[in-house]
Amino acid sequence: MNKTTSEIIMLAGTGASIIVDAKTKTTSELIMIIGSVGKKNGHITLKNCDSKTTSELLMICRNYTDKITLDLTK
Repeated sequence: MNKTTSEIIMLAGTGASIIVDAKTKTTSELIMIIGSVGKKNGHITLKNCDSKTTSELLMICRNYTDKITLDLTK
Protein backbone atom coordinates (compact mmCIF):
# COMPACT_ATOMS: atom_id res chain seq x y z
CA MET A 1 0.00 0.00 0.00
CA ASN A 2 1.41 3.37 -1.02
CA LYS A 3 1.81 5.91 1.75
CA THR A 4 0.67 9.50 1.39
CA THR A 5 3.18 12.31 1.74
CA SER A 6 1.69 13.15 5.15
CA GLU A 7 2.15 9.56 6.30
CA ILE A 8 5.75 9.50 5.09
CA ILE A 9 6.46 12.78 6.91
CA MET A 10 5.04 11.28 10.12
CA LEU A 11 7.16 8.15 9.72
CA ALA A 12 10.27 10.19 8.91
CA GLY A 13 9.61 12.24 12.04
CA THR A 14 10.38 9.17 14.13
CA GLY A 15 14.01 9.23 13.04
CA ALA A 16 13.65 6.08 10.95
CA SER A 17 15.66 5.60 7.77
CA ILE A 18 13.31 5.57 4.79
CA ILE A 19 13.39 4.89 1.06
CA VAL A 20 11.15 6.98 -1.19
CA ASP A 21 10.51 6.74 -4.93
CA ALA A 22 11.33 10.20 -6.30
CA LYS A 23 9.15 9.46 -9.33
CA THR A 24 6.00 9.37 -7.20
CA LYS A 25 6.55 12.64 -5.29
CA THR A 26 6.88 16.23 -6.41
CA THR A 27 10.04 18.17 -5.65
CA SER A 28 8.15 20.17 -3.01
CA GLU A 29 6.90 16.99 -1.34
CA LEU A 30 10.41 15.54 -1.25
CA ILE A 31 11.78 18.72 0.31
CA MET A 32 9.11 18.52 3.05
CA ILE A 33 9.91 14.86 3.70
CA ILE A 34 13.64 15.58 3.88
CA GLY A 35 12.97 18.37 6.37
CA SER A 36 11.29 15.86 8.65
CA VAL A 37 14.10 13.35 8.18
CA GLY A 38 16.78 15.91 8.95
CA LYS A 39 15.13 17.28 12.09
CA LYS A 40 15.09 13.81 13.67
CA ASN A 41 18.55 12.78 12.40
CA GLY A 42 17.15 10.04 10.16
CA HIS A 43 18.22 9.13 6.64
CA ILE A 44 16.43 9.04 3.29
CA THR A 45 17.30 7.22 0.11
CA LEU A 46 15.64 8.53 -3.01
CA LYS A 47 15.30 5.95 -5.75
CA ASN A 48 14.44 6.67 -9.41
CA CYS A 49 16.21 10.02 -9.24
CA ASP A 50 16.57 9.96 -13.02
CA SER A 51 12.95 11.15 -13.05
CA LYS A 52 14.10 14.54 -11.69
CA THR A 53 16.20 17.16 -13.43
CA THR A 54 19.60 18.10 -12.08
CA SER A 55 18.15 21.46 -10.98
CA GLU A 56 15.41 19.69 -9.04
CA LEU A 57 17.92 17.37 -7.38
CA LEU A 58 20.07 20.34 -6.37
CA MET A 59 17.00 21.96 -4.77
CA ILE A 60 16.14 18.71 -2.99
CA CYS A 61 19.70 18.39 -1.65
CA ARG A 62 19.99 21.98 -0.46
CA ASN A 63 19.33 21.03 3.19
CA TYR A 64 20.43 18.01 5.23
CA THR A 65 22.74 16.76 2.48
CA ASP A 66 24.40 14.30 4.85
CA LYS A 67 21.00 12.62 5.38
CA ILE A 68 20.25 11.98 1.69
CA THR A 69 21.32 9.22 -0.70
CA LEU A 70 20.42 9.67 -4.36
CA ASP A 71 20.01 6.49 -6.38
CA LEU A 72 20.96 7.53 -9.90
CA THR A 73 20.98 4.01 -11.35
CA LYS A 74 18.43 2.95 -13.89
